[in-house]
Amino acid sequence: MITVFIRTLIVFAVLMSVMRIMGKRQIGELETSEFVTTLLLSELSAYPITDTEIPILYAVIPPLTLLCIEIAISFFMAKFQPVRTAFDGKPSILISNGKVCQKELLRLRMGMGELMSEIRLQGIFSLSDVRYAISEPNGKISVLPYENKCPPSADDLKISVPKSGVMWGIIVDGNLNKELLKKLGKNEEWLDAALRSAHIGKRRQVFYFGVDDDAKTLIIKKE
Repeated sequence: MITVFIRTLIVFAVLMSVMRIMGKRQIGELETSEFVTTLLLSELSAYPITDTEIPILYAVIPPLTLLCIEIAISFFMAKFQPVRTAFDGKPSILISNGKVCQKELLRLRMGMGELMSEIRLQGIFSLSDVRYAISEPNGKISVLPYENKCPPSADDLKISVPKSGVMWGIIVDGNLNKELLKKLGKNEEWLDAALRSAHIGKRRQVFYFGVDDDAKTLIIKKE
């Protein structure tokens, strides 16, 4: 039992390291080579955990080999377009200038119901509003509506809007991110003063403390 536990920890550590190096992506965003690598990793790493007669190196060497292959493929895909096309394919135009490309839908085995569902997810509920719809290599669909169907921007309306920046979470669930605080050019004295102004005496009483690029703060006290 102890042997299986230790082998599980080793395999888990190896797989976590490999997946972290491969990068953070959702399943739907994985490139073809990454998806295949992920499937192989799950299969190759399971057997050495349950079968103690299999050397533990059999659970370490295959993931590292697959990682090297994936890094090499990613490098060549970034440098050479034909390699990227061979592994990931190329974008497919499903709607061009408002006309549905039926042959392309048939090639991709996509029905009109699925296409309309994807268009609605983009916030567009009428097919006549769509100028272009493109199926990207990662499986997602990009939609471009006609110009007169796009919401006007501040430049179009010739109005000025207040600046907005990113809200950075300095304290999350009572835990202070000192590194982020330093990057924002703030110190703990400034933080404590902001908490006192919000009538909060201790940091652990804070559920969320955020500050944006314009130094505006948002403080939520724990319930």
